[in-house]
Amino acid sequence: MFLRLGRSGYQQVLGDCWRVSSALGDLLTSAGAFEVVSPRAPLPGVALVAFRLAAARRGRGFDEHDLSDGLRERGWIVPAYPLPAGTEEGGDGGDDKGVAPLVLRVVCRADLSFGLAATLASDVVRALERLEARAAASKDREQTDVVAARATQAWRSAKNKARAKRRHEAQEAAKEAEELRAKAEAAASKKTASAADLASKAAEKGAEAAEAAASALAEGGMRHGGVC
Repeated sequence: MFLRLGRSGYQQVLGDCWRVSSALGDLLTSAGAFEVVSPRAPLPGVALVAFRLAAARRGRGFDEHDLSDGLRERGWIVPAYPLPAGTEEGGDGGDDKGVAPLVLRVVCRADLSFGLAATLASDVVRALERLEARAAASKDREQTDVVAARATQAWRSAKNKARAKRRHEAQEAAKEAEELRAKAEAAASKKTASAADLASKAAEKGAEAAEAAASALAEGGMRHGGVC
C-alpha cells in the first residue's frame, strides 16, 4: 500500500483509520457501559480500539468473552484478551481474585468506514443488552427455584409434622385402649371372684340346711320311738 499510494497517500489512509477508531471510541464511551483503555490521540502504530465493560457492568454473570461471542453471532470478529501484567490499565495484571482483566480489541483497517464503525458500536450495545437480559432471566429463575425449594421444604415439614401428630395420636389411642382392656379384665376377674364367693357361701348355707334337716329327722324319730 505504501508503494502504491506513496507517503502522502499512506499517511491519509492511516489518518482515516485513526479518525474512525477515535469515532468508535467516542461511540462506545457515550454508551456509558464501556471503558476505552486504548490511546485516543493518533499515535504511531496500528489504529485500534481496546475497551472493556465499565465497572458498574461487571460481576453480573458474564464477561468480555461472552460479549465477544455475542458479537460473533452478528458477524463481527472482536476477540477478548487479558491485559498483561505491569500495564497501566491492568495494574499488576489481576484483580483481588488474581484474575487478569479482559479487553476487547477492534483493529480499524482501511475498509472500516464511519458507517460500519457506527453499526459495530450499535451491535456491541445490543449484545450487552442481550447478555444483561439473559443474566436477569437467569437470576429470576434462580430466585424462583429458591422459592419453590423453600415451599417444597415447608410442605414436607408440614407433612412430616402431621404424620408425627397422627402417629402420636394413634399411640395415645392404643395406650388408652390397653388401659381400658386392663380395667375390663380386672373388673371381669373381680366379678368372677365375687360369683365364686357367693357360690361358696350358698354351698355352706345348703350344707347347714341339710345338716339341720338331718338333725330334725333324727330328733323326730327318737320322739316317735319313745311314745311306742
